[in-house]
Amino acid sequence: MIGIKQIAEEAGVSKTTVSFVLNGRHKHGLCISEPVAARVLATAKRLGYVRNELVQAVVKGRSHVIAIIAHFSEICMPIVTGYSDEAAAHGYSIRLISMNGDLEAALMKAVAARVDAVVALGIPVEFRTPAMEKFIRYGIPIFGLEAETHLLFFDQTHAARLASEHLALLGHRKIYCCHEDSEVQDLRLEGYRAAMREHGLEESIIHTAHLDVDELLATGADAVFCSADHIALKIMHDLYLRRMFVPETLSVVGFGNTAAGKQASPALTTVNEPYYETGVLSCRSLLHRLETGKELELQPLSSELIVRESTAVNTKYNRHEAGEKKPK
Repeated sequence: MIGIKQIAEEAGVSKTTVSFVLNGRHKHGLCISEPVAARVLATAKRLGYVRNELVQAVVKGRSHVIAIIAHFSEICMPIVTGYSDEAAAHGYSIRLISMNGDLEAALMKAVAARVDAVVALGIPVEFRTPAMEKFIRYGIPIFGLEAETHLLFFDQTHAARLASEHLALLGHRKIYCCHEDSEVQDLRLEGYRAAMREHGLEESIIHTAHLDVDELLATGADAVFCSADHIALKIMHDLYLRRMFVPETLSVVGFGNTAAGKQASPALTTVNEPYYETGVLSCRSLLHRLETGKELELQPLSSELIVRESTAVNTKYNRHEAGEKKPK
């Protein structure tokens, strides 16, 4: 294995200089010129030098590794990629640990890996409190067990309000909301409710556990806002099985802009949630807290409604034309 001695001999400098450069200490007031530092780094790269991160962790008490614990899914992975890219830009790496239904075991794997911090993504509330109480004694910062911290960087409520308002502006009056239980979807439900209030429309909310397409149709619903794409796609599929089609039967809006929604027939109108960018900002905030102990103020990401073929103008209400707000 290539060591500091070989690099020093090849670069024509002292071992101390090599050590300072490889550890980044030459950037903090030491009398090592940039050309010398560049020569050392180029030599180390040419010789194939690899840092022994375990040794560095023991010596410095820092591993520059962040663990992410989650149920890894299509939605989760773009967030993870954003974390990984931002971490790499600051000299950190990411270690992925699958929860597999046992949060405490996953946290102990993070402890054994000597990580600097742990990020919990999408962990159900019922797992958090007991795991937090046992883990906190290890002194490793953990983000996401008290609340979904990545939610701070994208306004879920405002985005859901835009999506629900889109249906109202198309002339729909009986607009339902289908949702599941989660912190994220609760925020989206608030957005739906705000849009209904603004347009003077009645709230009609269905939990997916009680969702029956036949019963939904029997209500005379015009449209449905779904708090996640997979809920919207299920409704569209159930309608298709009955040879009833979207948007002729119902206008349908989802949330997330997943690949399945793009490929559906008709393609799904949905909110584009910036998962990757959310991961970048979340990681940037986390690293700032690790390095300074202070919160980093960041501008929240903006919402984007992607209008596709699953929504259409409703003309059956003569009193209110499509696009006109109903008087309060």
